[in-house]
Amino acid sequence: MENSQISSTQTQSVVGAFMTKVYSWMTLALFITGIVAMYVASSEQLLSIVFGRKTIFHRFFILQKMVISFTIFYK
Repeated sequence: MENSQISSTQTQSVVGAFMTKVYSWMTLALFITGIVAMYVASSEQLLSIVFGRKTIFHRFFILQKMVISFTIFYK
């Protein structure tokens, strides 16, 4: 019978590589968010669209939650 246990060093290596990927994606997402926020903040027209009507603001909020839910449940 073969022993298929993974050593502690191998486990740490796999977890470390996974966490590096996670933080890389998070960094990229924050960078994109910052670029979009700067673009929207510099445009009077976009600011009036987003904050001029509460329904648009709420739709963006709901859309954001839907995208997050989709990425969590449908990997």
